[in-house]
Amino acid sequence: MMDTNPFSTDFPQPLLQGLQLFYIVSGEALAQDEAVQVVARLPFCLYIPPCRYLFTYPGTGELVGFVPEKVWTSHAEGSTEIKEELVVPDKTVYLNKPELITEWIGTSKASVQGPQGHDVEFDKDSTGYFRFSRLTVEINWRFPGDFDPYSNYDSNQSSIIEELSSRILDIANYVIDLYRAVTGDGYIRRVSYIAIEDIRIGIPDNRSIRQQGKFTGNKFTYKCGYHPYLFSAHGIRPAIVNKPGKTIEAFQASLKLSMRPEAYRLLELNAEQALDQREAKVAVLESFTSLEVYVEQFYFRKLGNRMSEADIESLLSSNDHWRLKVRLKELLKKYCSVSIAEMDEKLWQKWLRAHEKRSKLVHRNVEPGLEEAKKTVELNKAIIQLLGAL
Repeated sequence: MMDTNPFSTDFPQPLLQGLQLFYIVSGEALAQDEAVQVVARLPFCLYIPPCRYLFTYPGTGELVGFVPEKVWTSHAEGSTEIKEELVVPDKTVYLNKPELITEWIGTSKASVQGPQGHDVEFDKDSTGYFRFSRLTVEINWRFPGDFDPYSNYDSNQSSIIEELSSRILDIANYVIDLYRAVTGDGYIRRVSYIAIEDIRIGIPDNRSIRQQGKFTGNKFTYKCGYHPYLFSAHGIRPAIVNKPGKTIEAFQASLKLSMRPEAYRLLELNAEQALDQREAKVAVLESFTSLEVYVEQFYFRKLGNRMSEADIESLLSSNDHWRLKVRLKELLKKYCSVSIAEMDEKLWQKWLRAHEKRSKLVHRNVEPGLEEAKKTVELNKAIIQLLGAL
């Protein structure tokens, strides 16, 4: 019988579906032991040749290899498949016979497929409409001791896919950051999830899956692996119909009042998005900027009924009052009769340590870990909540 109620307010666990496969694909090993090859899709195109790039991942010494491949989508069906790509030292190379199929423009009924074309793409396209990049990433990896690829269902499947997806996401974002910095293509951004097509677990050719021991050669075969239908950092869930009624009412009320979002709140959301994209440096910087903006506005609101704007400006810029630590301690104590340290000493000490690490990031480019960045974002939000209660 057909279910006549399509709605639910329960939140099911994220779904993960995949197939376990066996491969016969030879290659070259990166190091002595097992390795893994992960095939993933980016939502945009990287304009570099499809050769094998080898590098050492910063901070870990991990050897990584990847091969980028430019892939046409169904919107560009019939476009040129390039066997040997041309690189010119000082000029960008384009395909020379672009064709945009425009019959749908101007008709009474727009095409449901959108623009079609051959050898074309949107300028500064960050969505991969006509073309995207597929990355085949190679890393060294030792499988779990109880890993059994020959069973019908391996209990390690979900944890293996999650672990490898996380590592590939970090590698992909490092490649994206470096590509952006070198090319100047600022329109592409880090990705918060990675769509994975294949995970291929490789074993040196002179070893079985259960043999342990040093491998001295470099010939290598991917003997088993997984083929997820889709995997992302956030998992798969049922499609949302609507946000909660209270949230919708608040949104409608804000529209009626023509409210502008608070700058600190948008920066706070930027920091949370940066965490989703595993961009620890940006998360820390956005979070502290959010707090600084909030503290500035806090003093203008608190002192506005007893001082002029010019006097408040002078107060906040005189002596060392521009320092965030001073504004949250001595200055807050003087004008609000209580400091953050007095309100929550443990929070204050944790925040001071986070502030010190932020200074190292700004002055010496000492990159925080992702967990450190998460704690920093939460600490700054907690400071804002305490100030909001005054």
